[in-house]
Amino acid sequence: MLEFEFHQGGIFLPRLDLWLDPHQPQIGPERVFISHAHSDHIDFHREVILSAPTAELMQARLGGRRTEQILGFGETRLFQAPELDYHITLLPAGHIFGSAMSLISTDEASLLYTGDFKLRRGLSAEPCEPRHADTLIMETTYGRPQYRFPPTAEVIAGVVRFCKEALDNDETPVLLGYSLGKSQELLCSLGDAGLPIMLHGTVFKLTRIYEQFGQCFPPYHPYEAGKARGRVLLCPPNVAGSAMLKKMGRVRLAVLTGWAVDPSCRYRYGADAAFPLSDHADFPDLVELVKQVAPRKVFTLHGFAADFARHLRELGFDAQALSEAEQMMLPLSMPDRKAERRRPLPAMDQTSTRAGDKRTPLPREESFEQFAIVCQAIGATNSKLQKIAELGKYLRWAGLQSLAAVVTWFTGTPFASSENKVMQLGWALLREALCIVGGVSAEDFHHV
Repeated sequence: MLEFEFHQGGIFLPRLDLWLDPHQPQIGPERVFISHAHSDHIDFHREVILSAPTAELMQARLGGRRTEQILGFGETRLFQAPELDYHITLLPAGHIFGSAMSLISTDEASLLYTGDFKLRRGLSAEPCEPRHADTLIMETTYGRPQYRFPPTAEVIAGVVRFCKEALDNDETPVLLGYSLGKSQELLCSLGDAGLPIMLHGTVFKLTRIYEQFGQCFPPYHPYEAGKARGRVLLCPPNVAGSAMLKKMGRVRLAVLTGWAVDPSCRYRYGADAAFPLSDHADFPDLVELVKQVAPRKVFTLHGFAADFARHLRELGFDAQALSEAEQMMLPLSMPDRKAERRRPLPAMDQTSTRAGDKRTPLPREESFEQFAIVCQAIGATNSKLQKIAELGKYLRWAGLQSLAAVVTWFTGTPFASSENKVMQLGWALLREALCIVGGVSAEDFHHV
């Protein structure tokens, strides 16, 4: 097996001096494989290996200069490294136009890295073509059984009905999908409906690059303020709630995402409707890809990585999650939460804390609850003096041992500004953690 290191910023193969989709710029001697041009997969690297469409899209989105090793699909190229030479073959991933899997082989072993992929045939991306490899590293965004997407034709029929009903009601239908990939797929899919289509500026710019590579689309117009009435508008999701939409008058908003399988999806996006159109593989296709590759070892990455790895083990595959701590899923004895809620909270000691204070620390549940209480108290007042008083009282109570950690977390930025990093801990991860701790399903959580 080819050795690799997993970092939150990507995957590194040390013997090959090769990174796979790192999230941070690599300006050293290492080469970087870029699977596709979505913003969370590109950065200012020194030397990159990628497909021609990805190179053009990356330049349009990022700019800058870099050494580019451009490979055609199915083309194999030899790369030399200080320790071990290797071959790379780019295979279509089916995710978006130009997206590629990387088949890496040496005299010792082979590894297939999927990046984001989709087995379902799309209209605006090359069809996915996986191959056998000894080791498989795969993305598992929708790695739970409930994520089974309906036939694409049914989804598009629903989108067309949504648009026609809005237009008949003198409303502007606005379809929210990523400006790269989702919007072009949607544009192709709506071609037979005869709908007048207008593209947001970022969608328009990237669609023109598709056309440079020979892609054909139904008629469309670039967005112009005041001229969207009577047309279907394709926009990126960040347009929701923007001043642009507010100035358009009567609009009906639909979001297009695989998460639309969840009943609450449209409420999270503040949309009138949600349609399960995705550039990613659903659960059955994730399983199918593993069967097609037939690897000796599988590593899962992103989304429900631990859940999917466990499912693969049940099917007889040697599988392990990279991006989740699988031991979180082990059965644990849970404390009596009702008893904890009945126990009174400790009063904060308002006397000054001296160095060497040997007070017995509180149980961590009570310490964190007290932290949450003081956060709420600080947020509830507009008085600076009162905020200082609340914070000072809490810092005296917390003690010197906790001072550095407490002050850091009160700032809301746990990393130094020079590191240019964020926690990347959003509502979805919090929800999953709460479901694990509470022993409830995602559906029960949404119901609550």
